[in-house]
This record gives sequence, C-alpha cells and structure tokens, in this order.
Amino acid sequence: MKRIALLLTLLVLACGSQARAAVLTTNFVAVRAEIAAQLTVASNTVPVNKKLIASLKKSLAVLDKPGVTNLVNDTKVLTLLTPLTKTPLSNTFNPLLNNSLNDYLALFFSAAANSSNNLAGTFPSGVHNAADKKLDTLYGQLLNANNLADLIAASKQLAAAAKTLGVVNALVDKAENAPAPHAQYTATVTGALFGTFNFTPKPAAGFAALHSTVANNLIMNGLNASTSGSGLGTKLSVRELYIAIPNLTDGTTTYEVGTGQNSSGKVFVLYHSSRSGPGGIDGADAYTAVSGSLTVTVNKAAHTAFGTFSFAAPGQDNPAATASTSNGSFSVTWMQ
Repeated sequence: MKRIALLLTLLVLACGSQARAAVLTTNFVAVRAEIAAQLTVASNTVPVNKKLIASLKKSLAVLDKPGVTNLVNDTKVLTLLTPLTKTPLSNTFNPLLNNSLNDYLALFFSAAANSSNNLAGTFPSGVHNAADKKLDTLYGQLLNANNLADLIAASKQLAAAAKTLGVVNALVDKAENAPAPHAQYTATVTGALFGTFNFTPKPAAGFAALHSTVANNLIMNGLNASTSGSGLGTKLSVRELYIAIPNLTDGTTTYEVGTGQNSSGKVFVLYHSSRSGPGGIDGADAYTAVSGSLTVTVNKAAHTAFGTFSFAAPGQDNPAATASTSNGSFSVTWMQ
C-alpha cells in the first residue's frame, strides 16, 4: 500500500469543552466523529462487545486529551489511534487513519525540503555536515512511512520523523548562524610547467575577489610569487590562477568550466606559470580551461561565496601539455 502524499489542510479544532488543543487534519476530525458514532452503536448492540467499546473509549480519550500543539505530540496521537485498525471496525478506520497519515506526510516532506533549501545556503562547517546527515535520516524515515504497508508501523516511523525534524531544524538554525570560513583559494595543479604545484596566494595579499553588479559575475584572481637559489642562480617563479563565474545567483549552483565566459554561461579559468632569473626566462605558458566543473554557494547579501572546482587546460604555447587541477576550493568575501 504505497501512499501518495496529499495536499495538507490544517484546522484548529475545538471538539467540545475537552477538545485536544492541537493542530489536527480534517481526517482526524472525521476519525473522532466516527469513533463517537461507533461508540454509540457498540453501546446499544446486544451482545455488548466490551473489548471494542474499551478500545473506542480509549481512542476518544486520546483525541480529547488536552495537549501542546506540535508535530511530535500529534504524530504520537496517530500512533495511539492506529490500533483501531486491528478491531472489528478495521475496514471503517483504516482509510480514515491512512488519510491522516498521508496529510502529515505531505507536511513533513514540505518541511524537510524547506530545511534542505535553507541548509544549502549555509557555510561549510561541522554543524552543516551534521544537519545534512540528519536530513538523510529524516528522508529515510519519511520514505519508510510512505512505503510501509502496515499502518501501525508507518505511524511509528512518522512519529520518529517528527523528533528527527526537530533536531534537523535546530542544527539548520545553528548552521545559518555559523561564521564564514576563513578566506581560501587553493588548488593542486598538475601537467603545467615546472611540475605539480599546490597553489595558494603568496603573499596572502596577492589575492582579490570582485563582484560586478553590472555583469553579475564573480572574478577571483590570485598570484603566487616565490624565489629560489641565490646570486646569479636566483629564480623567480610566478603563478596566477584566474576564475570568472558568470550569472551569479544566491544558493548553490554547479557550472560547466570552458571558454566563452558570460556569453556561454560557463566558468572561465586561466592558469599561468613562468620562471625567470638573471640568466633569462626559463619558460612560461598560459593554460585556458576547456573543460571541468565548479560548484559555488553564494550569499549576495553577505558578499560571500564558497565552493570547489576542477579543470583541464591545454597550454597556449604547448597544447600537448595539459594543466589539470584537483582539490580546488575557495571561500571569499568579495569587494563590490
């Protein structure tokens, strides 16, 4: 019995002077009305089914008990009502309770999606990872509740999901308040001149990130300059890594890396490497990326962006030598 999530209609219900102070679905209203009606029938039927009457009274008391309005309590109520499906009135109550379960499933799936979207816009952090892992648990519980044939077992999964959702929301709140990670711009570049190089701006001031509101792009450019040797053997090595991300939007976006920049919607990447000294230039080449990908999470209001990237770029002077990167990552607060 695979359940399809239904549109949720929530009502604040007042069922008499002892009504449960909770948010109930319209199908819970129907459940309560049916319990009251069946209790009247059972009480006037000879011979009297005392066991059925006791079950109906117990269920009615569950719905009429005052309680705090929250999903944990309401899904607990559902689990306490599902034993009605094991009574002689199972054919009466099973569809009603199944509809209530479907209504709550719709609400939970919507809440989980909302939490996931909010989490996607937060900075990388331990609490971000914890929330992401807990979201996986939540979706697993909801899928189980959606697919379990046994209504009692499905309602228990939903009750567990209600508690998990509370944990998820608390973690997402913390993730949204987490500070931005330390600025970074790194990549391991192989295949270019002078061997594998672990790029990072050097000196630290040799890096800038700029967002253009007119072009709506983010440009990051870093330089790494270092010297080696001494005297006439002194060598100056300069490496540059330039990245331009077009069509910047809030949230998380994955782009293709390649030529064309804004016109094609692709990320433009240029890596340049050179080395020279008193004896002359040892070599230089520029590498324009033709393939790869970049994933970035943007918060325009905070002027922040973070993400990862990879690329493959043939040399302009030596196309047979292709520079490629791994472990590329960045975290920036841009100028504007």
